[in-house]
Amino acid sequence: MTMPRSTPEEARLLILAPVGKDAALAGERFAAAGISCRACRTVAALASEVARGAAAVLVAEEALADGVEPLATVLDRQPMWSDLPVLLLTRPGADSPTVELALRRLGNVILLERPMRVAALVSAATMALRARARQYQSRAQLQSLEETDRRKDEFLATLAHELRNPLAPMVNALGMFDVAALGPDAKRARDIIERQLAHMIRLVDDLLDVSRITRGKLAVH
Repeated sequence: MTMPRSTPEEARLLILAPVGKDAALAGERFAAAGISCRACRTVAALASEVARGAAAVLVAEEALADGVEPLATVLDRQPMWSDLPVLLLTRPGADSPTVELALRRLGNVILLERPMRVAALVSAATMALRARARQYQSRAQLQSLEETDRRKDEFLATLAHELRNPLAPMVNALGMFDVAALGPDAKRARDIIERQLAHMIRLVDDLLDVSRITRGKLAVH
C-alpha cells in the first residue's frame, strides 16, 4: 500500500519579515540553497499559508508586533504528529515580551539572534526542514497503521458474519431430533453438540460486538 507523499505546499519555508525587500532577499538566499520559499505580508496571511501546508516558518521578531494569535490558533490545531518548526529572528540582547509570548504560544520555536551569517541561517532552516521531513514520515507510518487497523476491523466483521451464517441452520437441525427416541450415548452426544453450539454462538456474538465497537457502530457505557 502506497501512502500519500508530502505536497509541494508542505515542503515550503514560509517567511514573514516586516519589510518586503527583506523577505525577498531571504527568499533569494534560500532558493539558491534549493529551499522552496513563500513570503507573507502579515501574521494573518502567514497563518493562512500554514493552514495550507508548510515545512517551517521563519519570522522576524518585529513582524509579530501586532500579536501572534492568528498563527498560534492555526498551530494549536495541528494533528498529534505535527510540531511545525518556527524560526524566530530576534534582536540582540535580553528577550523581549514579543519573544516571550512567541515561546509561550507558538510551540516549537527556535531562536536565532541577529546579526547572523547567511550560511548559518540557511543551515538552521535546513535542519528545521529535516526535522519536519521526519514528522511527515511519522504521519505516513500512522496512516499506514490506521489503514491496517481499518482493514483488520473489516475482516473481523466479515469473518463474524460468515461464521454466524451456518450456526442458525445447525441449531435448527439439532432441535429436530426427538430426544425421547435417542439412546443414552446419542443423547449425550446431542447434549455436547448443543452446548458447543451455544458456546460458538456466544463467541461469534462477541466477535461481532468487537467489530461494531472498533468501527464506531456500537457505544460502550
